[in-house]
Amino acid sequence: MADLEQIVLASGSPQRLALMRQLGLEPLVDPADIDEAPLTGEKVSDLVARLARSKAETVFRRRGEVGLVLGADSLVALGEQILSKPKNETHAREMITSLSATTHIVMTGHCLISPESLQSSVEITRVSFRELHSTEIDSYLQTGEWRNKAGACSIQGFGESFVEGIYGSYSNVVGLSLGWLGKVLTGLGYAYHSSWRKVES
Repeated sequence: MADLEQIVLASGSPQRLALMRQLGLEPLVDPADIDEAPLTGEKVSDLVARLARSKAETVFRRRGEVGLVLGADSLVALGEQILSKPKNETHAREMITSLSATTHIVMTGHCLISPESLQSSVEITRVSFRELHSTEIDSYLQTGEWRNKAGACSIQGFGESFVEGIYGSYSNVVGLSLGWLGKVLTGLGYAYHSSWRKVES
């Protein structure tokens, strides 16, 4: 068997890096610098799929079209309203208040490119929040955890105390579906032992 060739993460997200390390992967981090603005009338699922593929393709070309490159992009949506990263604390308060006693979705687009193939998927997780009181929203905002977080909330921090139920992949909410990634690597002929290794046929 041969070790998994260098896999590149086309994202600067520390959360995605930590998730890949949970699977025993140590990717090279090479963020893609792309325009992430949605197209006019673009659906959330189409947007995350396009951005994930664009990130992967940009870095794959930049690195000479060798090895494996993983691109991913996550968005929080309430209906068709995209809840991006808050501009300030007032914006964060509005977002969290809108999520109180509702079920929102987290969509993550995934794209893994190799010289032989392109694998892509949009994974969806539904997250239900209990009813939140203004005092606990105030307390949460004081933690600063909302900064630079889509939907103004981090599920791997204090924000998890707002969650009443999760329907789907937890890691997908954090930023990368490990179930999807493991399935794709297995489909490409890798098996996990002490590290991901290609099974010789």
